[in-house]
Amino acid sequence: MKSIGILDLLTILFIGLKLAGKIDWDWIWVFSPIWIAMICYTLLAIVLVLAEKHNMKDPNYRARKNAEAVMRGIIEKSEAQRKMFE
Repeated sequence: MKSIGILDLLTILFIGLKLAGKIDWDWIWVFSPIWIAMICYTLLAIVLVLAEKHNMKDPNYRARKNAEAVMRGIIEKSEAQRKMFE
């Protein structure tokens, strides 16, 4: 079950206040927690894609990624073996 987040609570609060007549905001601002979060997530995704694209220009990128994957596999395997003998 997913818990409700702070942005969801803010949105519900703003909607309740708007419907109760306690705030006189435009509806665009009532729903601002949702669209501000969407803008932030979109900007984060763009930054991550650009950073990955920049890293791919490195000639050792593929070798480094493969080495990281191998090391992750070795670590996971050793942790699984350690848990098996505990």
